[in-house]
Amino acid sequence: MATSKGSVTEFNESWRVRPETAINFYQPKKARNQIELTFQQHYSFMREVVRVPKRGHVLDVGAGRGSMGQYFAADGYRVTLLDTSDAALTSAERNFARYGHEGEFVVGDVLKMPFDDAAFDLVLSIGLLEHFRNVMN
Repeated sequence: MATSKGSVTEFNESWRVRPETAINFYQPKKARNQIELTFQQHYSFMREVVRVPKRGHVLDVGAGRGSMGQYFAADGYRVTLLDTSDAALTSAERNFARYGHEGEFVVGDVLKMPFDDAAFDLVLSIGLLEHFRNVMN
């Protein structure tokens, strides 16, 4: 069966074959590059400006390789990662394990999330909107 351009199947397959999907942008020490610095700054912004609770349950939507979720896991948050791609979540699981972080990895659709209302203290997403055809509807 043929898949349409931009399908979940194609996205998942892309995660399986592209070597850069194995890169982990979580860096607990000094950032070594611009992308690591960006993730560190996102986390600092959320903690200092948004003032997320000091502990709690975080949902990382469109989690990809899990880089953002690892910052929360390192600080003791319970972290659930949601992505349509099981290949992306496999990468996230490897990245979490590398640093001894724990997380729950859920394959699912952001438009049909399999969670109860108010199940999380914080819901975040970094780099997800570009995957939608029309973010205004």
